Amino acid sequence: MNPDRKIFRKKDKACRLAGNAAAYLTGDLNDEERQAFERHLAACPDCARELESARRIIGVMKTLEPAGVPHDLTPAILARVDPRYPGRQTPTFRHIHAIAAALSLLLGGAIGFQALHKQHAVSRLSRPVTGLNQQMASACGGAVAWLCRTQEPDGSWNAAAWGGDKQFGLALSSLAVMAILGSEPVSEERAATVRKAVGYLVKQQDTTGTFGPLFSSAPYNQGITTLALLRAFNEFHDEGLRQPIDKAVAAICRNQAPEGGWGYCGETAQQPNLSVTLWQTEALKLAVRLGWNKARPNVQRAVHWVASIADDRGSFGYQRANDIPSETQTLTAMGAMAILNAHDNTISPDHRKLIFDELWKSAMSSNKTSDYYRTYFLTATMKDLPDTTNVNQLAIIRRSIVHGQIALGSEKGSWPPNDRWGSIGGRVYATAMASLSLE
Repeated sequence: MNPDRKIFRKKDKACRLAGNAAAYLTGDLNDEERQAFERHLAACPDCARELESARRIIGVMKTLEPAGVPHDLTPAILARVDPRYPGRQTPTFRHIHAIAAALSLLLGGAIGFQALHKQHAVSRLSRPVTGLNQQMASACGGAVAWLCRTQEPDGSWNAAAWGGDKQFGLALSSLAVMAILGSEPVSEERAATVRKAVGYLVKQQDTTGTFGPLFSSAPYNQGITTLALLRAFNEFHDEGLRQPIDKAVAAICRNQAPEGGWGYCGETAQQPNLSVTLWQTEALKLAVRLGWNKARPNVQRAVHWVASIADDRGSFGYQRANDIPSETQTLTAMGAMAILNAHDNTISPDHRKLIFDELWKSAMSSNKTSDYYRTYFLTATMKDLPDTTNVNQLAIIRRSIVHGQIALGSEKGSWPPNDRWGSIGGRVYATAMASLSLE
């Protein structure tokens, strides 16, 4: 057997608490259970991976086109629950609710509830894809095909060759890695492309854990590259990545400003801004979920700093509240992404609601793919929220992304770098960010 195939095997055993991952995301755990599960996550990589798997599946379920059910199934389900059955415990409301939800999904042609408890590598190959989901899957497949055929022999993507700034070559190559990992399924051919790219990225790390040369915007390379390696680790469970990730995470933590955010290198290093901070925070959040528990205090400090730069309407500034050098929509999406999926109990429900309301306003005015950067943060945040009221607007945004993809010619499968950041990121940036927005 090819030794590389071991990354596709299903694990023999799973933690007994892994089944709580879906309930945690959907809000079906009470406060005590939720807090206990969060403490358990800090010490259980298996449950952290299951949480990521459930997060993806729930995201797909929320975008499935609704199927009609002829009548309310609950009375029939309740009638079949027999408390006299030997050894059966009297069902709680949560159990009944879960059973009803599961059967409704099955009858509607969606994913069965038990699929939430299967390994991600298995469930990802069997999800139903219809309507918009079919278009999204096809668009992501085209993007991955373009990215795979434009990869350089050394494993990188040439930023300058595709209209980008070569200083951000590591970040752009890392975005390409994340786009390939986010498209399903990750076949052996695609996995080989990712492993080659990961090998290139690791070689660019110095002894301090820093990726690439130092320049003013180097923190973007650091945060995005670390995030890409963590996603690869989560996918392949390659222990060879643990040491590079250790060093990369330590470097991010070391460079965190006292206020809790991150800034550019050089004279402005001690002036945190939301744009740089977001990528470092997302990398550390995933690191903590995958077992790098020493970074947990750094995540908490980062989330608190981001919360501190929101005004009383829930809108975020760049370095402080009401500091908006260009436009507010991207900052709103960034701030929401940093806070709403952080599961930080210190952010009050009222504050969260204000942030969500601002995010919704941003979504309502973002029906065109005029800014791949903003659209990525917007869709990444909306798909993770348990509230289903955003499903239709998320679908509108994603349809617009799909329609912007190039369908013919040598650039088939890519997206044109025609937004405000296109001259910096080029076609690799546009294609990767658009594809990630459909993940």
